[in-house]
Amino acid sequence: VWSIWDPGNPQTNHVFFAEYNSTGPGVEDADRPSFATVLTAEEASAYTIASAVGDDYADWVDMSYLP
Repeated sequence: VWSIWDPGNPQTNHVFFAEYNSTGPGVEDADRPSFATVLTAEEASAYTIASAVGDDYADWVDMSYLP
């Protein structure tokens, strides 16, 4: 169940919610919120760990958890 985010709330005002290549039961008929975005392969390729959390991620991320 999704809750409506308050666009005036500074904690969620600039949040980007997206998914790519989701699988499993219920994915195709999922009732996504209006602010959710399903990315194409080309769109998803623009996102990396470094672009999401910073170039220094290898200094603080346990790399054994990454594929």
